[in-house]
Amino acid sequence: MRTLSFLESYKAKVEAMDILPQSVLVMDKEGVFFASNRSSALNPTGLRSEFLMDIALNLLPIHDQRKAEIQNITEQVIEQKTVAYHSFEVSEHGKTHVINTSFTPLFHEGESVGVLMSSEVGEAKNGPFASWEALFGKSNENYVCVNRDKVVLATNFKTSALRSLDQVGASLDGLLMDEDRTVFNAAFASCIESAEVRRFDVPLGGKWFTFTLSPWTEANLTTHVVIRMDDITTLHNTRLEEEGRIALLNDALSGAEEGVFLIHLGGRIVFRNQTSYHFVASNAQHIQDLMFNLDGHLFDLESDERMTPDSLGIFKSLDDQSSRKQQFGLETNSGRKIIESNVQPLERSSSGGLYFLWTIRDITNEMEQIADLKEANAEMDNFVRAAAHDLRAPVSVVYNLAKLIEGSDDPNRIKDLGIKIASAAKQLTSIFQSMMELAESRQAHTRSYEIVPFEDVIREVKGTLIDLNKGACPIFMDLEETEIAYNRAFLRSIIYNLLNNACKYRDPEKLEHRVDIRVLSATNGVWLEVQDNGVGMNLKKVGRDLFQPFRRLSTVGEGSGVGLSLVKNFAEKNGGEIHVESEPGVGTTFRVLLRSYKPDQQQYELFES
Repeated sequence: MRTLSFLESYKAKVEAMDILPQSVLVMDKEGVFFASNRSSALNPTGLRSEFLMDIALNLLPIHDQRKAEIQNITEQVIEQKTVAYHSFEVSEHGKTHVINTSFTPLFHEGESVGVLMSSEVGEAKNGPFASWEALFGKSNENYVCVNRDKVVLATNFKTSALRSLDQVGASLDGLLMDEDRTVFNAAFASCIESAEVRRFDVPLGGKWFTFTLSPWTEANLTTHVVIRMDDITTLHNTRLEEEGRIALLNDALSGAEEGVFLIHLGGRIVFRNQTSYHFVASNAQHIQDLMFNLDGHLFDLESDERMTPDSLGIFKSLDDQSSRKQQFGLETNSGRKIIESNVQPLERSSSGGLYFLWTIRDITNEMEQIADLKEANAEMDNFVRAAAHDLRAPVSVVYNLAKLIEGSDDPNRIKDLGIKIASAAKQLTSIFQSMMELAESRQAHTRSYEIVPFEDVIREVKGTLIDLNKGACPIFMDLEETEIAYNRAFLRSIIYNLLNNACKYRDPEKLEHRVDIRVLSATNGVWLEVQDNGVGMNLKKVGRDLFQPFRRLSTVGEGSGVGLSLVKNFAEKNGGEIHVESEPGVGTTFRVLLRSYKPDQQQYELFES
């Protein structure tokens, strides 16, 4: 069986030999042809090479004597593991040619696995360097052949910059500069030891060359090394230009908050700054690698569904060479992020290459701030409309009563109207006070705190409620936790508004009205519960407006409609939360999570804007 992986790799090498003037044909040890470097009949079979692929020698439509001749030579080469040379007469385009063919065994893991046939038109030749002349002597490329001691045996230099190396009999490493000699010696040793091709770049005669070292193997031993020297001066200068751009980008963008990629039109990632690794941690070298790394981590912001990487603007811009800006979601180790992507094609470089600057920026906080601003603006609109509505009635009353006083001479009448004006003014004062409290709750930044006993605040609030309601409200305490680190004024406002509502909305059809206040343990705080058996609420109808300012949901008793809005604001500012359960005719329970203040904690940043 053919050693497939080795021969397939060798096939690619042979196909890359199309620059050689020789016709190269490769056959495996079973006699099947499987590789050639060009379409030509100048080979031992006399048939065009493209018709030979995957066909065995014994099946070819050629003379049996020629078959036997080729088979005997290849069997000898494989068995003895040595190179053989032979001349053949072949016909091409109606002309007869003499071709010189070298048969070289191919080795894999110490065993012969095939034969490489290299043929060139000419007179019959023999000897070990006949193959050198056949392969490289007339090539337009720069070659040098050295032995295992690095002694130059033959050269074929076409470039004047390499004339310094054109010294047959001299040691090649002695003709190189110190630094280049070190690199050459390492590559040469690796080529001899592994029998594999090695490459490195070196400056010579004011130009840059790539040295490609190829092992020349005979009898399973690398006896010589053939070195091809390709002029890469233009490519090297392009690289220097690219490296200069990268150095400038490094200086300019090393501390940027955005992730920055410089991508060639072909997809190669030329540069990326340090911030880009926060978004894609892998060291991808090509945009296709980046696509693989991003797969499964992208999602659409509107539908919240998975996105495929080819939906990103960078991939579309590489196709149509246009600018693109988009937003998408990215799942990272630190959670979901909202990313803004911007792709901008750059002007073509002097080498003709087109590059794209791709920047990605985490805008999660910005989008959250925008959402908070929209919510704050909506609340402000509600605030203004509600305040205007509530102020309109008492102001109108005061105005009309004042007009009546102007037109009356009756002292008793004037006194009665004055009392009504005072009542309307009191209502105005109450509205203004509620507006001030609500504004203060939204705009507060940092407030002092202290260890506050719950029982003290509850008893204080109960006294206030007795004075306001002109009677007792049965309030029962159950304190699992007795104190909390909190702002005393805000805690009093929370407890006051919850107990005031519980006392106010009693059910007249029930003989006994009861209010329970409980304080239960919670992580980093407490749960404050206020439960009553009052009239209750239909949350499906009023739930959306329950915590909106100036939204009174009942005509029972007096009020401004800001109490629950204050409770919600004060609780949430310190990381707390509020929940409500209610049923008409059964009663209502509010549960408020109060977070304890920490010594170094900066409070009330939620409504900073």
